[in-house]
Amino acid sequence: MRVTYTDKKSWQQIKFALNVSSSQDYYPFGAVMEGRSLENTNYRFGYGGHEKIDEVYGFSNLVDMGDRWLDVRIVRTSKVDRKAHLFSSISPYTYALNTPLQAIDPDGQLVIFVNGYRPNPYLFFDPYPKLVILRTLYRFITEEQVFKKDVYEYWGKVDNNFMKRIGDYNVLYADASSHGLSTAMYRYWRGMEAGETILKMIKSGELKLETDANGNVIETIKIVSHSQGGAYAAGISDVLTAAGYTVEVEYYIAPKQPEDIPQTKAQRRVHYYSPDDFVAPQEPMKNSEHWELPEQYRTLRTFGGHSLPAYEKIFETKRGAEGYVAPRKDKPEKPKSKPRIE
Repeated sequence: MRVTYTDKKSWQQIKFALNVSSSQDYYPFGAVMEGRSLENTNYRFGYGGHEKIDEVYGFSNLVDMGDRWLDVRIVRTSKVDRKAHLFSSISPYTYALNTPLQAIDPDGQLVIFVNGYRPNPYLFFDPYPKLVILRTLYRFITEEQVFKKDVYEYWGKVDNNFMKRIGDYNVLYADASSHGLSTAMYRYWRGMEAGETILKMIKSGELKLETDANGNVIETIKIVSHSQGGAYAAGISDVLTAAGYTVEVEYYIAPKQPEDIPQTKAQRRVHYYSPDDFVAPQEPMKNSEHWELPEQYRTLRTFGGHSLPAYEKIFETKRGAEGYVAPRKDKPEKPKSKPRIE
């Protein structure tokens, strides 16, 4: 059974009550039981948390798993599982190895978020030269860390918006916050250290990347950064590409010292900026797409267009325009006609 609630509460009989958005009773492989479903809204997601494609086979009969579509009526997918070589005794068109009560079939791409300056990290204030030196020394004697959640609660809604648009919830977070006098190359060097940390995670098995039948990594990497995180993100990118991984795209939001950020081998680079940014004066980055923040959002409150919430407008950019946040390349488009089920 799957029940979805809205996050809006209503006052009923002196108590707060949640509103049920949708409710379904499922058979083991995802077919909705007849007469046992409720839809109060056009909720997009269904069995297994996957997005429904109701326009093809009707209500909740087809779901988008990311790399494949699943027809829950016949319990078969639209194409072969990329990891079928690992389970030779199981049909490559099955869902969750034919054991949906104890397994799920998630997707597996990777997005890395790199935050910028955080006030007073490690209790070392920037205005005092001696403490700036202490914070720099601290960085030299510790290893760069990456996290599997936004431990500093830096990103607000922006990271979720990127994940939804890209279609990817396999994420890492890195902390690029440095003292106010730091150079782009200093943060780039720190980013390279973070890249080495990520490689160790891959080697140890803590971070798993998708491979093909021959064991070659086919998973692409997307990197999103803000402010001081820009140069740091470039460092991560260079280490991962040097190790043989593909960086599909780098999104730079109001990067600090953009003219000093090294060119990387990413397949695509996007620079979001404001000409009136008075925290990090912006010049368009070379060899990048450019997206300029509309003038009405370059206010004193947003520091002339530097603060992260001001850039939630980027998700209104139309497909084909510079700055468009694109779904990951391996995610299939929703079919215009019925897909062939073999």
